[in-house]
This record gives sequence, C-alpha cells and structure tokens, in this order.
Amino acid sequence: MNSRNRSLLISSAVAGLVCGVALTQQQVKAATENPVASSEKVVEVQAPGSKTEADTSINDTNGLTDADANSSNSASGNEENSSTNESTEVDKNVTNSQSTKAKQQVSTKAGQGSEVIDQGTWGTSKWEYTREGDDYVLHLHEGTLGSPSDISDENCRVGVGVLQLNENFRNQLTKINIDPGVIANECSNGLFYGLTKLTSIEGLENLDTSKVYSMYSMFKDCSSLTKIDLSHFNTSIVFEYSEMFRGCTNLVSIDLSNFSTPPELGGPSTIDMFDNCISLTDLKLGALISGDAFEMFANCTSLTSLDLSKFIMPTGMTTGMFKNCSKLNHLIIGPNYTSLINTKLPIPPVGTVIPGTNKKVAAPYWVATEGYQKGQLYTSEELVSLEGRDQVTIYDWVSTDQTAKESTENKAVTRLISIHLPNGGLQNVPQSAIISRKVYTYEDGSVDYGDWTTAQWDAYEVPVFSGYKPSSKEIPAQAVTGTTVDQTVDIYYTPAKQVVTIQYLDKGKIVGTQQVSGEIGEKIKPNYEVPDGYVAVCPPSTITVNKSGNQIVKVNVKHQLVQTSELKTLTRTINLHLPNNSDQVYSQIATITRLVTEDKVTGQKTYSAWKTAKWDRFEVPKFAGYTATSAVIAAKTVTSTSKNEVIDIYYTANK
Repeated sequence: MNSRNRSLLISSAVAGLVCGVALTQQQVKAATENPVASSEKVVEVQAPGSKTEADTSINDTNGLTDADANSSNSASGNEENSSTNESTEVDKNVTNSQSTKAKQQVSTKAGQGSEVIDQGTWGTSKWEYTREGDDYVLHLHEGTLGSPSDISDENCRVGVGVLQLNENFRNQLTKINIDPGVIANECSNGLFYGLTKLTSIEGLENLDTSKVYSMYSMFKDCSSLTKIDLSHFNTSIVFEYSEMFRGCTNLVSIDLSNFSTPPELGGPSTIDMFDNCISLTDLKLGALISGDAFEMFANCTSLTSLDLSKFIMPTGMTTGMFKNCSKLNHLIIGPNYTSLINTKLPIPPVGTVIPGTNKKVAAPYWVATEGYQKGQLYTSEELVSLEGRDQVTIYDWVSTDQTAKESTENKAVTRLISIHLPNGGLQNVPQSAIISRKVYTYEDGSVDYGDWTTAQWDAYEVPVFSGYKPSSKEIPAQAVTGTTVDQTVDIYYTPAKQVVTIQYLDKGKIVGTQQVSGEIGEKIKPNYEVPDGYVAVCPPSTITVNKSGNQIVKVNVKHQLVQTSELKTLTRTINLHLPNNSDQVYSQIATITRLVTEDKVTGQKTYSAWKTAKWDRFEVPKFAGYTATSAVIAAKTVTSTSKNEVIDIYYTANK
C-alpha cells in the first residue's frame, strides 16, 4: 500500500469511527426513551444504494464492542458528546432522502417560469428540484441536512450528499439555493460531490457548518464551478478536508480566509485538498492547521502566487504537496510553516519566462525578497525544509530584467461562407478576424511570445429563397483564438415543402379551407375534404405546386340536395253484417306519395304535390231471400284530403 492510500485509509477510518460512535449513542438513547415518546420517532429512509446508520456504525467501527465504542466516545471530548446529543434530538424528527422510486414525482407549475420536477425531505430539510428557464435548481429549506451515503470512488470510499436525492443531479443540476436556517450535517462528506453541471450556489453563507467535523470531498468534481466564497464557514471542529475541492477543474477563485483550526484538534488532513484545480489562480487561506498534506496543491497548474503566512504546518506527510504547480513563483510563508520534505516545489529551467512578466529565471533558486534572511538563495528543498524562520517571509524565483524589444504580431483568421444557390450559382461571404500577440526579442537573440488576443466571427443569417430550405438557418458567432484555423462553411438548399390552401366557395363566400403540401413543380392529386352539406363543382383533378409560398386554389361548391319519398296510407273498411248474424270485414288500402327535397346545408325541406290512389269498386255478396242495403260500393279516388272510411252493409229478409 502506497503512502497516499495509507493516509486516505487512516482519514476515512477516523471519520467512520466518529460517525459510528455517534450512532451508538443514539441507539442507546433510543432504547431507553419513554415508549410513548419513542412511538413518535420518524423512521429515516435511506436513498438507493446507501447504508443505514446502523450499518455505518457496524462497518466503520470494524467490529468494535459496545465497550470499545463507549471508550472511544468518552475520549473524543465534551464537544463531540454535545454534538452527538444534539444529533440524537434531531433524529426524532428526521426523515432522510427517499429513494427515487418512492419519491413523489410531480410536474406542476410552482410559479412564473418555474416547474417542480421532484421534491422531498432530507434530514429535516425540505427540498424541491425545479426547472427555471435553462437552469435546473435545487432549493434547500430550513432544517438539518441528512447524512451522506457511501459509494466506491477510485478504490476509496467517498460520501455522496445531495447527489443521492435524484439520479439526474450529476449531469443536470446547475444551481443550488440555500435558505437561512439550513444546518450542515455533522458528517458532510461529499455534500456537493459529483455535481458536474453545477455553476453556482446561492445562499452558501446561510449554511451553518458549526457542527461539521468532516468536509471530505465536499465539492469534489464540481467541474463547472468557477468561484466559491466560504469565508462564512465555521470550521472550528473540522478535522478532515481531504479532496475537498479535488477535480474542480474550472474553479478560479476560492476564499477560505475564515478557515481556522483550534490547536487542541491537532492537524486536520488536507490530502489532495486542491488536487487538479487546474484553473485556480486566486486562493485565500486562513489560519488552517494541516496534518498530512499529501499532494495538497498537486496539479494546480495555473497557480502563480500562494499566501501561506497564516498556514500552520506541523510535521506531517507532505509528499508531492506542490506537484506540477509549474507556474508557482511567489510564496509567502509564515513562522509556523515548519520543516517539510519531498514537496516537489517547482523551479523551472534558467531562461523560462516568469508568468505575467517580461522577466526570466536567472538561476534555479528561490530568493527571500522580504523578511527572514532577505536576499538569501534557496533550492526548492532548502526552502521548504528551512528551520528558524521567525517572521513572515516572501520568496520569489530568482529572475533577471532583460531588455527586450517589444513588437506586435498580427494574424488574420478567415471563415469563408459558401452559399450554393438554388439556381446553381455560388455566393462566397468571407469573414475575417484579426488577433495579435506581443513578441519580446531579447539581447541574446531569444524570443518570447505573449498570449494571442481573441476576436470573433459574427453570426451570419443565411439568405432565404422561397420554396427552398437551407442546410442551416444561421451560422453562429464563433470566438477566434490563437488555435483557430481558417475554415469554410458550406450552405446547401433543398426544395422545401410548399403549403397549398384550398378554399371552398359558395357563391363567392369561403365556407371551408384545406391545406395540402408538396414540392415546387410537383403535381398532387388532392383528397378533397369538402365541408359537410356541400358538393364540389368540377374541382381540378391535380394541382401543380408553385413556389409562391402562399398558393391558393379555389373550388366552387353547391348545396347538397337529398330527395326522399313521404308515404300516406288511407283505409276503407267494409263491414258485412250477414243474415246468419255473423260479420265479415273487408279492408281496402290506398297509398299516396310525394317527394321531399332537403338542403343539407340549411336543413330546409321542400315538398311536391301528393299523387292520388284509388279504392276499387266492391261487389256486395248476395244471399237468397235477402236484400243488401247496397248492391255495389263504387270505386273512389283517394287524395291528400281523403280520410279513412267505414261502410256497413246490412241484409234484410225478402217478404
């Protein structure tokens, strides 16, 4: 096991031990609480993949007995006992982050331009995840934040804080808003770890860190953050800062001026604290005591100046503390910065230009420009291991002011926009941007160059041709730097779908429209959608699409007329009252008709005249010895004014 992993293991074990002891106390108190009061205790729900507090206690104490845990707890001091008791009280009301599947998913408007995506409670702090324009925002409200969930990262254990609340935070969350009254968890390992799209944290000054003992990996891999002001942080009991800002590759400024450590806590670990902060140029450190500082500033390749005047560095592992800090040429060191070894403090080759100046390195040494042994030269190892420094001292690379002839070099970088016109022609639009840099020619013939300035190719709006679609509507503006090369952008046109509007006209009045589409010159056969109640009058069988962009085809329509027949039935009933006192009934049916014409647009109906029908002549049956009241019932024409008739025939005996 190498020294770095050994130190990280020790730091993690210490943090885990404290977490485990605190949980053991909470469990003991819970076991002795009044049963009624205990029944009101809220169960804490862990996020997916996280361990319960009981699991953490068991694993992190590495099998310690209760007696061992109590012994460790009593040795931790009154501050830790107080912190643990407060944690126990908070535990009565805590509900941790719920799993992604168990969370209430909502999609409602939370206000003008704000949409709630997710929400829940972490610890006792309620939170909402919203979309506000282009930003995805996490709002943390008053209460104590929940505990981290452990995951594996680079063969080590790392805490995951807000990332456990929603799986989309890693590549989506851009902003965090912290309300007054938000209290950081005692163990804030990885509180903002892995939020790669996070660009700002508003209300960071509201976060109460007075009870936090570990900030391990707190901002690790927040690769989109550019500035962090932690001057309001209370770090009075923090003993773990390892990897706190590791991988914050775009972080330019960090203010830790209020960070301090009481001497009784010894030296907190600062292993890899700023590792790979490759953009960091402005770092303010307070009266921070450091124990192990393995690769603390490693790969801070933009850092040119570092003020360690308040930094307290007792004996500890400092291997690679300044590894790859290739531009670090100005150091301010105080009397409490004691002997260090193997820090890999850089000194570049003679002749190297010192960043931000016209000076060059004259010798591979540091020089005390102010303070202890002013004017004395040191190698890098001599400087960091120097003993007896009794005052704040400034050290710089040994340099020389060479007389240099300054000139300016200009470079034109061109973007050629080639527009391939619909008619086959070609139109070229050149865009030129001029950038420049300083050139320093020294007396010895050597030449140094300053940084190229930047310029811009403006956005270009592509010409519009009716009936055609360009491959791009706009060519965006583009920054031009020293690495930008000439380029050509080709724009091509393809026939665009044209919309043809069909207007349906009833005596010149538009009663309906329909839209069809096709390419210029295309003959399309429309499926006419004539308005209800109308029929088209000689519509064109095909439509040739033109390039006007507003083609209108007019189709005349007329009212649809539907004819039906109306029937009316009339009956003449003939009742024969026979001599034998029985009855016979004859029915004569006559049906008359007329035509009904309905206008399907207006619903109006027109009627033709009724046709006539006829009841036929009826011969009354004869019976010997009897005479009927009528021998014949005459035929009769039935009209629309006719009514049903009943005729009775009686028989009387002849005398």
